[in-house]
Amino acid sequence: MADWKTSLERLQRACANPREQLDRYLEQGKQVVGCFAPYAPEELVHAAGLIPMGMWGGRTELKLAKSYLPAFACPIMQANMELGLKGAYQGISAVIIPTMCDTLRCMTQNWRFGMKDIPMIPIVYPQNRTSPASVDYLISEFETVLTILYTITGNMVSEKSMEEAIAVYNQHNATMREFDTAANDHLDVITPKVRHVVHKSAFFFEKGEHTALVQEIIAGLKELPAHHWTGNKIILAGILCEPEEVLDILPHREPMLLVDEVELIDGVAHGKCHIRGDEYFLQGHFPGNPVVPGVIQCEMMAQSACVLLASGAAEGCTPMFTSLDKVKFRGQVKPGDTLETECEITRQRGSFYFAKGKGSVNGKVCVSAEFSFALVKSE
Repeated sequence: MADWKTSLERLQRACANPREQLDRYLEQGKQVVGCFAPYAPEELVHAAGLIPMGMWGGRTELKLAKSYLPAFACPIMQANMELGLKGAYQGISAVIIPTMCDTLRCMTQNWRFGMKDIPMIPIVYPQNRTSPASVDYLISEFETVLTILYTITGNMVSEKSMEEAIAVYNQHNATMREFDTAANDHLDVITPKVRHVVHKSAFFFEKGEHTALVQEIIAGLKELPAHHWTGNKIILAGILCEPEEVLDILPHREPMLLVDEVELIDGVAHGKCHIRGDEYFLQGHFPGNPVVPGVIQCEMMAQSACVLLASGAAEGCTPMFTSLDKVKFRGQVKPGDTLETECEITRQRGSFYFAKGKGSVNGKVCVSAEFSFALVKSE
């Protein structure tokens, strides 16, 4: 049995460089289909003899995509479009785009126009999945996907290959549940960042191969003594955190992990918070006119300031607000906006830190404040 840390390193490598993983499959003579999140029918792709691989749009400067998608479009989809236009997905046999949101609906036509050398397979899921008409419609959508995949591979999907694909995915799902259970007893080694890698890497591996690697990690964990965790356990829900380095700095987790990007430049913390529109704090604030609450804007500034403590000063501690002063709100922050924050520490007294910051949208300052926080030892 391979060392479990070696298996983990393979997963980390795939997350760090999905293109390298794609090239590995292509060198093996395998055909790969890019799958846009969420809910691409990967089992159909697997049954057709191709490898479904998640599209890895993420941290990239957006230039070309701006000609195709509006500024308020999901940044993940904008990044996918940008990478496609730059040729990052060359070698992929096709992409599947499920039209689950307004941006994905736009992506189908934009992809068809912008990336003519990579075929696009759209799939539309019915809103009502219980009526007979909806079931018939969904079957017809799956049949359309299989027909297009046939034009790529020349292989007809049999009932047997479909059953085998479903079995592979069921085993993978069971293995991931087993991993999460085992990880709860080893939170000293399965940090949030490690857990993130194990889950994210599933997008870039053939599922049988990923299952085998995760099973090796589980076997390694079972040989370790259980770790007694005394801190709080928080459940993550929704899109995986990107960039993962934020997990090393911020103690927050979903739904209170509000910062999407953060970096330190000349002693100033620069953060970005993308407002998607489905955040919990927009529900009821206000009906028909969603606006990010002022207290949330202040929290976004404070979270970006945590990067200033990344050197280790906050290890074993939780930063707690102790004061807010000179708070001013000069503009609204709404869905589709990106609140760009700038924060710096002005002075320190023991475990107390004093800071100032501002948040802007498209260069216009929307919030500014002075605040302080204390580093409190985690119990």
